[in-house]
Amino acid sequence: MSTRLIPVLLVAGMGAWAGCTEKDPLFCSDDTGCAPTKKCDPNLFICIEREGPPPDMSVSPDIARECTAAAQCTDPGKSICNADGKCVACDANAQSDAAADQACGSAYPDKPICFMSRCVACLSNLDCAAGLKSCNTADHTCVACAGDADCATGICEPPTGDAGGNQCASPDKLVFVDAAVCPAKGSGKLTDPFCKIQDGIDSATAAGIKTILVRAGTYKEDLSVKVTGAAIDLTLLGQGKPTLQATGMANPALNVQGDPNGANSLTLTVDGFTVTGAQAANAVQCAATKAGTKLTLTRSAINGNRRIGLQSTGCNLTADAVVVGPGNLGGGILLTNSDFLITNAVVLNNGTAAGMAPGSNLGGIEIESVPNHGEIDNATVVGNSADTVVAGSGITCGTNATPPTIQNTVLRTNKGGLAEVNAAQCNIGFSSWASVAAQAPNLNTTMCNDADLFENPSMPPSGLKPKKGGTAPCTLVDVGTDLSFAQKALKHDLDGKPRPVPAGKMDIGAYEAQ
Repeated sequence: MSTRLIPVLLVAGMGAWAGCTEKDPLFCSDDTGCAPTKKCDPNLFICIEREGPPPDMSVSPDIARECTAAAQCTDPGKSICNADGKCVACDANAQSDAAADQACGSAYPDKPICFMSRCVACLSNLDCAAGLKSCNTADHTCVACAGDADCATGICEPPTGDAGGNQCASPDKLVFVDAAVCPAKGSGKLTDPFCKIQDGIDSATAAGIKTILVRAGTYKEDLSVKVTGAAIDLTLLGQGKPTLQATGMANPALNVQGDPNGANSLTLTVDGFTVTGAQAANAVQCAATKAGTKLTLTRSAINGNRRIGLQSTGCNLTADAVVVGPGNLGGGILLTNSDFLITNAVVLNNGTAAGMAPGSNLGGIEIESVPNHGEIDNATVVGNSADTVVAGSGITCGTNATPPTIQNTVLRTNKGGLAEVNAAQCNIGFSSWASVAAQAPNLNTTMCNDADLFENPSMPPSGLKPKKGGTAPCTLVDVGTDLSFAQKALKHDLDGKPRPVPAGKMDIGAYEAQ
């Protein structure tokens, strides 16, 4: 009888152990019989200390938890810890992209975007703008910028202080303009740009912001930058070569006016624009009666205007890497009572010849009354026309107490004036034009063809690069100089290519043969 009782007692005893409701008994059959900090050993049927945090008892004990926090999910494709304690993809069961992004942002503040089931920092440069960084689209991380194109703001700046690398310009320090948002007015912010450049100018000058980034597009408006009570220091920075097209009314496309009392300075830089369409006024016009007004034009083009392309009266003008022409019917550049420095410029096919209702009083460039210093270095002045009474169809140096300096400049096929350049009124050297007046160190190109001098003269302006292989006087290669202070600092040509190449004498003209 006892032999039957033993197994019965054992079974009964085991049933009692399994059914015990007190936590942490002597024996157990599963984890439910143990305290939260312990677990049931499946071999010994006793409670032992568990490793790691206690289980979440709100979850069914039949479900094994992988995680209690995202940090425990080490698989990039399953980086979110869900409510069931499972590591899942960021878009698992998400009802929308926004919900998936929210899951990433909550778990990883530095990776707030769900992309291809993974949490990443960025998909575009815009996602990194707040941190002043660029998006590496290979691994979708925010990194230091290498150039302007890497930044949503369009400007990559060198490091300052402890920054540790290049930084994108802060959106808070810029005003943004984008023709693509028209007709909406916009607010000038990175993600809500102004439609009109003039709105950007007015907003920036009022707020003391120095740079306006103008995105690619055509802006049909007449701009005015005028001192009305406080100094102005402003840069119009074109991104993607925007076009400023005058309205065709009686105003310049860009009108710059200095303080008539001279109390407040005006400094304006225009970088990366095409200016066209002015009808009854000069395209770009800067006027000042007192010192303190400075206009800088760089990497820009002025063409297709019925009157003069660029006029400066009383301003301090700097122009580098600009193309003036073709088709400025009133002439290229008129400088009156202005100090100036013009480098790496092409002045091409401006003005009209005699008989053209009538001919223009200006061909390529005219210089009158330089107050202190005027200088043209490495210019290409080609194909301009003027009335027969004009002193120089290419360059006219008027009556100047301080004669302007012209160096490393080529004049070619300028027509209509008494000469291409009235050399006696200019300090001109290391330049070339077709005249016996081109005395050494200048080059007389009377016996030369255009094809001797330029790579492809029928395709200006890029075809006006110096042709290699010629000999003096029919060459522009390595026959220039760097005598002036400005030329010593001139390390690039119109295309931004290095000069001189090779080290030594510069080429003549706006381009350097590479």
